Amino acid sequence: MTKVLPSRAKGHLVVAAMRILEHREGRGPRSDEISALLEWGHEETLVVLRGLVDTGVLRMNETPFEVRFERADHLRLEELPAQENERELQNEVEEFQRRSRSRKEELDKMFQAGEGARQRKEKVASLEEEFSEFRKKKAPRSPTD
Repeated sequence: MTKVLPSRAKGHLVVAAMRILEHREGRGPRSDEISALLEWGHEETLVVLRGLVDTGVLRMNETPFEVRFERADHLRLEELPAQENERELQNEVEEFQRRSRSRKEELDKMFQAGEGARQRKEKVASLEEEFSEFRKKKAPRSPTD
C-alpha cells in the first residue's frame, strides 16, 4: 500500500482542529471528534491522520479503549505537498471502505450461521460433562462427617 500524503492545507486544518479540541477538552482528540469538527467523512479523516502520523506531524496514542492524537512536529507540515493527489486519496478511502465492508460481511456470516450459538452450546456441553465427571469422582460423604 502506498503512502498517501495529505495536502499542506488539509494538514493545517487538522492541526488547527486539534488545537481547538485540545483547548475545549483538555486532552488530545479522537479521530471522530476531528472528523465532526471539520465536517469530513470519517474515512477521509483517518487517511489524513495516518498521513500526518507517517510524516511525523502527529503522534498517535493508543490505549486498549481508544486512539487519541497529539501534535508532534507541526513544522513538518511545510514538507507536505501543496496539492494532494486526489486520486490517491480517493483510492485509499475506497480501499478502507472495501476492507470495512468485507470485515462486516464476515461477521454477519458468522452470526447468521449461528457460529456463536454453536460454540456456546459446545462449551456448555463440555462444562456439563466435566461437572458430571467431577461429581462421579467425588466420594459420597458419610452421615457422621
